[in-house]
Amino acid sequence: MTKLFFAAAILLIMVPARADLVLAGAPRDANDSEMYQPIADFLTKVTGETVRVAHTVNFLLFEEGILKDKYDFVFAGPHFNSWQISNEGHTALVRLPQKQVWAIIVGVGEDKITNTKDLAGYSVCAHAPPNLGTLILLSQFPNPVRQPYIKETKGWKKIYDAIASGACKGGILPLTQLHEYDGAAHRVKTIFLTAPTVNQALTASKRISPELQGKIRQALLSDNGQRVMTRLRAAYSNGKPLVAADNAEYSGMDVMLLNERGFEPK
Repeated sequence: MTKLFFAAAILLIMVPARADLVLAGAPRDANDSEMYQPIADFLTKVTGETVRVAHTVNFLLFEEGILKDKYDFVFAGPHFNSWQISNEGHTALVRLPQKQVWAIIVGVGEDKITNTKDLAGYSVCAHAPPNLGTLILLSQFPNPVRQPYIKETKGWKKIYDAIASGACKGGILPLTQLHEYDGAAHRVKTIFLTAPTVNQALTASKRISPELQGKIRQALLSDNGQRVMTRLRAAYSNGKPLVAADNAEYSGMDVMLLNERGFEPK
């Protein structure tokens, strides 16, 4: 009996404890715990497994976690969504409802700059890569010796103000923010608009079964699910409810990450 007891104890010690599920968001928010912790708590109840928030303080750590497939749930830009769907078997669960259009702009007095190619060699204001807008801007310059210089600027309003004041020759920001800041002022002009693209989504890894993924999606779309995403909705969709997402919507968006180290197709 004693031998059997010790053998059972050894077996219990040898079996690794089940790891928590991990929810990660792109590190754009100073207080990500207030945004993501209610969602993690909600997912814990839905899945029956402990879901904890990964506090990634910068994009290097966030990207490392993606490349090493550390995250079970990820809320990020559509280029990351697309890459994880294509390379790691993620499934898009819910997404922001609005389409995304990006505007490359210059100051209204920049008469010699009429298209994106004219920005080559000049200083442009944009967020640091891998921000999707910045990657879209850089994608307009396939020749590495004929590119603008990225003056890293954090915040859409700061980017707009720098361009309007002439501190930067140009830059990129979402069309919705451009309309908000410029309004009737007409301090800037648009030289390029992207086609509407799908917006940010919450994805689940292949470690979550298809049946559980469906259960999670329905739970998030419920009134209670929308409620726990209140801060996220306020930050990214003007409070509008998130909607069901489909993997096909994100096809091809990962091309924007091809020049980011480690994100080559597997």
